[in-house]
Amino acid sequence: MASAAGRPHQGWTVSRRTNVPSARPLLVGVGVAALVGLGVASTASAAPPSDTTAPVVDSVTSTDFPPSGSTPTHHAAQAGRLSLTVHDEGSGLANVQWVLDGQFATGSPTRDSRTSGTQFLHGAASATVTVTVTPPSFGNHMLAVRAIDRAGYESQPTSYSFFVPTNPTPQVKGDLTGDGVPDLLVTDAAGELEVLPGTGSGRVGRGIAVAGPSDSVDWRGTVLARVTTGLSDVDQVLTHRPGSTTLLQWRNDGIGDLAAPALVVHPFCGAATCPADFPKDFGGLTSMVTTGTGTATTALVTIEGGKAYLYPVGIRIGSGVPLPLDGVDLTRSDLVAPGDVDGDGRPDLWVRDRTTGTLTQFAGTDDGFSSTGTVVADHGFSVRRSPVVTSVGDLTGDGVGDLVTADAGTALRSRPVTDLSSVGRLLSPARAGAYVAVEGQPLTP
Repeated sequence: MASAAGRPHQGWTVSRRTNVPSARPLLVGVGVAALVGLGVASTASAAPPSDTTAPVVDSVTSTDFPPSGSTPTHHAAQAGRLSLTVHDEGSGLANVQWVLDGQFATGSPTRDSRTSGTQFLHGAASATVTVTVTPPSFGNHMLAVRAIDRAGYESQPTSYSFFVPTNPTPQVKGDLTGDGVPDLLVTDAAGELEVLPGTGSGRVGRGIAVAGPSDSVDWRGTVLARVTTGLSDVDQVLTHRPGSTTLLQWRNDGIGDLAAPALVVHPFCGAATCPADFPKDFGGLTSMVTTGTGTATTALVTIEGGKAYLYPVGIRIGSGVPLPLDGVDLTRSDLVAPGDVDGDGRPDLWVRDRTTGTLTQFAGTDDGFSSTGTVVADHGFSVRRSPVVTSVGDLTGDGVGDLVTADAGTALRSRPVTDLSSVGRLLSPARAGAYVAVEGQPLTP
């Protein structure tokens, strides 16, 4: 538990280093002076100087995030730097800590380096540290700063308030972090969710742990879908757990962290004539995607009980209708949302046959998708050969959507949805084997 200011900080262990190697034999009858002469310091001589004063946070300044009342220079979801100046007149500074819009952790530190952090100072008497934070949303924000010295004393926390305006970047399909570039969601071997941030050049960066209530969730086996509604700057996330009868909609805070989810119950049938087997819940769901980019064409498409259904998406998920997709076996298929492949201004839908590796395109229409499909790849995308086949948007910035694949656990690759015969480019610096799922699709057949 964090201590009061000026009291020894109980959450940190202060170690005292001696120069005595652990394997050195005991020298019986040799005085302290002799030991020092041999290069062996006594425990007393290694102790830090007496310290009864707490460190001080002198100032917090920033031109990227000027204090409240000043003209903002950065916007929501844009990273910026702040300078923290601290000093200590006793045992020396151990570290300086900061957290944006939150409280200091008393146990394990938060996993999100975009909004909090610790800089170790190794006994310095004073220091100025430059830190980078990313405010997730428009409005007022507060950065709390504290310093801790080597004796465990903690400074009075200092608060720095600033304002950022709305993110002016137009919403882009697949963007989770608010920078206008699509990103990937992956699940690691421990079941934790990470964002692989897109660079806009056809690559993704190293994983950033998704923070928030999702920390306690084991994401292995979870079916995922993105929602680009136009009501937010970034994609929201829909999830379904096998055996569950509902969906969860996770609100993205603007930089990729997920707030507590809302329960999504199954919509009613909105067709003029509803079939008797129209699903009453999501218990039979095996695949889902959302199509569109926040326009009237945005829809959730699902495979439930081996049949396809379409639900319009706006402020909420609307009543659904059966979606006839002829010529494909939906009991062994995955849905893919490649965007507008044929250039007619409407999003199209792909169905991947897990067994044969066939990709079939169903062209977008004014009220859904054509029931007649066209094979765009007759092989090469089976689960055995490519366990992951998904699309989150335009990863290269060339105006064409990209297909993301994992080739039998070797590497993540992307290729244009208009050129499926290409080998594609390496997408991630880490091998796909570092993860157990990409966008909810498992990497093992």
